[in-house]
This record gives sequence, structure tokens and C-alpha cells, in this order.
Amino acid sequence: TLVRRDWLPDNVGLAVFDEGRHYVADDWGRVGAGLMGCVRVLFDATPHRADGRGFRPLASSLVDVVSVRELVDGGYLVPSTIYAPADVQTTLARRPVDAYRAKVPGKRCIVYAARIEHARLFAADFLAAGIACEVVDGKSKDREGPLNRLRSGETLVLCNCGLYVEGLDVVEVDAIIIARGVSLTTLRQMGGRALRPSPHTGKTHAYVLDLLGHSRKYGALDVPYEWSLDGKAPRPREALPSTVQCRKCHAWGPGGGMCTDPRCGAAMPPAPPPCVRHRELSAVRSGDSVEARRSRLARWVVDAVGRGDNPWSAAHKYRGTYGEAPPRAWVVEAVALARAAA
Repeated sequence: TLVRRDWLPDNVGLAVFDEGRHYVADDWGRVGAGLMGCVRVLFDATPHRADGRGFRPLASSLVDVVSVRELVDGGYLVPSTIYAPADVQTTLARRPVDAYRAKVPGKRCIVYAARIEHARLFAADFLAAGIACEVVDGKSKDREGPLNRLRSGETLVLCNCGLYVEGLDVVEVDAIIIARGVSLTTLRQMGGRALRPSPHTGKTHAYVLDLLGHSRKYGALDVPYEWSLDGKAPRPREALPSTVQCRKCHAWGPGGGMCTDPRCGAAMPPAPPPCVRHRELSAVRSGDSVEARRSRLARWVVDAVGRGDNPWSAAHKYRGTYGEAPPRAWVVEAVALARAAA
């Protein structure tokens, strides 16, 4: 509204930005830029943007207030189970209606589609199966009616495109079905729609049906990540656990314990042994100076070009020698010089 009206109030002492990552975008960024003269507090469960933009100078420090695990332990969120294919893939592992009937029948659910026409096709499948379903998208004039019917249970499934990724607080939602590609931020925001506890419906657990398997890359919803003000990609604070699939219900979870789906209760298989990929071992020359490392990299690039190999193979050799990747600028410069000399 402020952007559309091109208006900001005067003499603001404190500005609080919900979903703070939006206020460095081209459009909403005009609001952030117009409030640089006051104290600014940005709230965000997933402080990262897919375009890599950072939050400075709008924010000068990042405070990690509470983790999803702590919120679950405190009863503010419910634990969750993720069902997904074994690997990230480009095609849906199952039709949403089939996944719904197999894993969360009778649950109130939001389906996330990549396109409006996909949402309509999915909804038609649900209706054909006798499951009360509605379609809502960014062009829908009535959005509150379908949400109210979802709350009451009159509607069980909402198929949507472009809505409900963030900010929606319908505690009755038990499950979400992701039938589109997602980033870490989008996955966590979508998953959060089902994590609200709902004492009046008896919900104590949430379900995520990830039909493209992106959760296999990013981990469970409670894996703690390190976020950055500078636009750096988030990193897990701990190694993503080696997960196994329950032999009974096929949910994914840590090996050796009990299934994460409380309806199942089966013992999970043990965690698999470490994966071994045979590679040659070489001495780590950590004592080399920066200049020596750069010079060795340049020689490896020249050798690769002379053999007709991919010159970037020198970067892999550098990693094997020093235990870290070389700066990209070093490789680019060395490749350019080697090719010019050849």
C-alpha cells in the first residue's frame, strides 16, 4: 500500500518490518530506503533471498532469537514428518491426490502448484475422488471463504498457486503437499503453514508431502541453519543427518530410532555406513604460501591445457592437495593465460 501510494509517514522513530527479506527488493525496498533514519527491526523466519541480495545497510546485525526445535520443544509448534522421494527430481513422484489418499487421508491440507492450470487440474483430481477441494490463486476475488471452509472442515484440500507461502495462520492445517520446485526459504515457509498447534482439533503433528524431493537437499524443517546479512547462501549449523526410510510407512528420518510419523511407531533401520568414493590420497601442503599455491594452480592449468583436458580439473587437484577449493578468480585468470599462451 505504501509503495502504491508513494507515501511514508514523517518523524518515524521505530519501524518494524515483518517478513523483513522483502524490504530490500526493488519495490518494497523503496519503503525500507525511506525509513533509514530511524531504528529498524526486521522479523523473518527465513532471512535469505534467492537473488542473493543482502540486508545491509537496512540491518546492521542479525539476532538468532529461537530455533524451530526450541519452538517445538516449548509447544509453540508441532513436530513434523516429511514424505519425499529418495532424491531431488524434476517430475512429481506421485499425483497430489494419490499422495494425499496414501499418507494423509481426511487431513486438512494445502497443495502448492507451480501454475494456476496445475492447481485446477489437481483440484479436479481431488473432486473426482470425492474429496472436498477448492482452488485459490492470486486472481481469486474470494480468498477468505475457502479459508473459512478449510477451518471448519467443510473443505479438506485447498489447491493454490502463488498464495499461502507465508503469513497464513490457519492452525487447522494438518498437512501440505508441495507439487512445485522450492528453495530452502520457500520450503520452510510452506512447511510452517502446518506447524501451528491446534488444541481444538487435536492436532499434535504435521505432515509435509514433498513430491519433488527438495527436502532431501535441505533437510527436515527443524534443521538449524546459519543465516547471513550479506546474501551468502544459508548453511546447516550441523551436518545434515543421514536419513533412512521407514520400512513400514516409508517416512524419512534418522536411522536407529523410532519412525517420525507417530501413527506408525515402527523401528527405523540403522543409519547407513559412511559412503566411500575411491580417490587417490596426496599430501596436504598446508604450509605453502598464498603465492606458492597460486603458482602451483597456474602450472596445473597449463598442464591440463597442454594435455587437452578440461583446465578446471586443476581446481579439483588443488582441492585434493590443500583441502579447500581455490578462489574462482585464480582459476579464471590462469585458464585465460594458459589458453592465450597455447
